[in-house]
Amino acid sequence: MGVIGVLISVHIILHILTSVGLSAATHVPMATQIIRSEKRLPVFKLQGRKNRMEFITDFPGIADHFHVTELIYADTPRPRGGLEDSEMRQAAWDEANKLALELLKSCVTNTVNTIVCKGEGEITARAYYNKLDKLFLRVTARNTVALERGLSKCQRKPFVEDLVDFFGRLDTYFSEFRVAGKPKSQEEMKISAMSSIGDDWATVAYLVGTPEDVSYDDFQALMLQKEAERIETGSCTGQQLADQLYGRKPSQQNEGAYQTTVHQSWRGSGFAPRGRGRF
Repeated sequence: MGVIGVLISVHIILHILTSVGLSAATHVPMATQIIRSEKRLPVFKLQGRKNRMEFITDFPGIADHFHVTELIYADTPRPRGGLEDSEMRQAAWDEANKLALELLKSCVTNTVNTIVCKGEGEITARAYYNKLDKLFLRVTARNTVALERGLSKCQRKPFVEDLVDFFGRLDTYFSEFRVAGKPKSQEEMKISAMSSIGDDWATVAYLVGTPEDVSYDDFQALMLQKEAERIETGSCTGQQLADQLYGRKPSQQNEGAYQTTVHQSWRGSGFAPRGRGRF
């Protein structure tokens, strides 16, 4: 379906929604009501740079759901007059732009909206998004330096923080780098995780992550499996072997924290490659 076809479809949808009283019965903007009525859609408010990843990740899905992606993320000018169906096309564009603009505003706080609009009158959804992107979403060179600094300080607290929470914090930084156009490679992400995972998991992390053919995704999945083993049984396969290979002495372990398995061979440790060099 072409852009005009989508705009006309949106026009029809809006006409139907208005006719059943969805927007007329309350002072809440129609777009906000629609989002709330769609249980599958995420509900959030952009508060500024601190939660911009939520907007960057989730808003495209909302725009796509209501067929207004091109009005927001691309230059889609209002149809010109003079043609036989110009009035219908222009009316469809106006309705779609109105919906797109309301969708944007419904997903930001009043403070953010005030900063973006600055009291201006008419503004298109595209212009609104461009301002929003410049003020809050775009990553500058200065932001990248701050990200590098934050990543270097993203250290897990041994014996306190679960691996799933640690990887969640780490992946937030990796997502930020990806948005900034400076994605980290699988190798870089793996090295970062291995170096900051904490003393209680350090030897197992080195045993799991040292092979070159183990990606960051592989490493993360394997470490989460090992954590599940510890939670369920009090130990994980290969712990003693890892300690012996990478020099962690029993005295360095947290007293009573985790019990290790009986000494095992490499193939019986649970870390042996399966197939062609994989875990």
